[in-house]
Amino acid sequence: PARAAVAGGASGAVGVAPLIALVVFTHGRRECLRRTIESARFMLDGPIAYRIMVDDSCDPTFAAHLDATYPEFHRIHNARREGFAGAIRVGWAAIPEPFEWVFHLEDDFTFERRVDLAAMIETLAADPKLVQLALKRQPWNEREKDRGSIYLPGFEQHEAPHPHVRHRSWWTTNPSLYHRRLTAGGWPQVDRSEGVFTHRLLADVDVRFGYWGRLDDGPWVTHIGDDRAGGKGY
Repeated sequence: PARAAVAGGASGAVGVAPLIALVVFTHGRRECLRRTIESARFMLDGPIAYRIMVDDSCDPTFAAHLDATYPEFHRIHNARREGFAGAIRVGWAAIPEPFEWVFHLEDDFTFERRVDLAAMIETLAADPKLVQLALKRQPWNEREKDRGSIYLPGFEQHEAPHPHVRHRSWWTTNPSLYHRRLTAGGWPQVDRSEGVFTHRLLADVDVRFGYWGRLDDGPWVTHIGDDRAGGKGY
């Protein structure tokens, strides 16, 4: 693995149950990151007790900015450009052992609604075959825009223990909550890694992915990034 220079320390008290680690991935988009973090601070409601920021910019000026601006995060400045897949590997490796849950956040999303993380945990814990609860974003690519939604036919509404939508179409690195046990096998270090990770999970015929809320909800998050800086490995 690539060497990383680590700055910063843990934020929050260890020992709060359930334990959530927030992992933020950034590639140098200062304004996108500012909007993302400000929105997350206001809208993520729940027991986040540790914060990790993976900086894949390899830009000393940006690194210094992160150190000065986000002291509440354990900041990891990659020594070489790892790209999308490598950044996830680095972030997952930095999650401390006591933390059971991971909230995954790239640096180009803002939140449109307050997110009840404790309720999301309750929903995931009620069914181990439900391996992720993501937050719905606006249609982004042309196929999504044509059908007016990111959802596909066959996505199913569930109400217990809290409203959520289930499917078997994809794992997403959009803002989401998942159990730390999913990190045990590591993130694929290949191109199209989201798809490779999806198919790894789908080898279990009972696995389901989920979105928080209801089928007819508007977006819970807004994608604000126009590009994926340094984002090789999608």
